[in-house]
Amino acid sequence: MNTLDVNTATFFGIDAHPTTHTVLAMNRFEEEKGILTFENTKEGILQFLSWLPTMQVDRKKVIIGLEGGGNSRHSLIANLLKDYQNIYEVNPLYTKQRRTFGTKADKSDPQGCKTDS
Repeated sequence: MNTLDVNTATFFGIDAHPTTHTVLAMNRFEEEKGILTFENTKEGILQFLSWLPTMQVDRKKVIIGLEGGGNSRHSLIANLLKDYQNIYEVNPLYTKQRRTFGTKADKSDPQGCKTDS
């Protein structure tokens, strides 16, 4: 049994919306490695899938958390499942609670990021 070493993993938090998705890549210390906003289209998802390995080459060291999006994220999930195994649903109530009681009370979306939830 292979165990994932979170000390060397890259975490990808995806905020999914009906027309666009935003992903933030970070290490275990929550230091930002990269950010990308992409369209919820075949082309946009392919853009994201080609960007992902530039943040973490080893697919076994990728941990993906996906929040929101409802039914509009099915294509994204289907494409991720082809190559990545550590994909998790993030409950929006958890992130809201973390914002409320954490050190940052505001949303973590980048300034000027268009969201369409």
